[in-house]
Amino acid sequence: MKHRIVVNAVPVFVQRLRLHQLAAGHEIGTHMLADVFAGTGIRLCLARVTAVDPERQVVAVAGGGDADAVVGELGYDTLVYALGSHVAGHGVPGVAEHAFHVTARPAALRLRERLDSRIRGHPHRRHRRTGSHPQRADHRR
Repeated sequence: MKHRIVVNAVPVFVQRLRLHQLAAGHEIGTHMLADVFAGTGIRLCLARVTAVDPERQVVAVAGGGDADAVVGELGYDTLVYALGSHVAGHGVPGVAEHAFHVTARPAALRLRERLDSRIRGHPHRRHRRTGSHPQRADHRR
């Protein structure tokens, strides 16, 4: 029987396509990955991949301090390495200092806090969203 292991840094499934809703003040459900994989035969490893060795067919992992976190190497027959995404400002001045993104739950919550603080007492204040391409910066002011 083949072993199926999912390596993920956090124990919660992040609904990335809905993080803009979280930033806008809507609640989105959270799903624990252990619950999602329960009964499937898939093992969850709370860690980050730090290296891939295709010759030996192993990935090196480092845990995040959780009791279930693993440090060491995991062997594989077939590797699916889903990198996720990150914000790239493409050298645009001011993006790092003044733009917000919603690529992760903590970032969406920071934007939500910012929007809430700006709107409080100013119901007619406007916000602008820029960047519609998946590789461009997405921010609101």
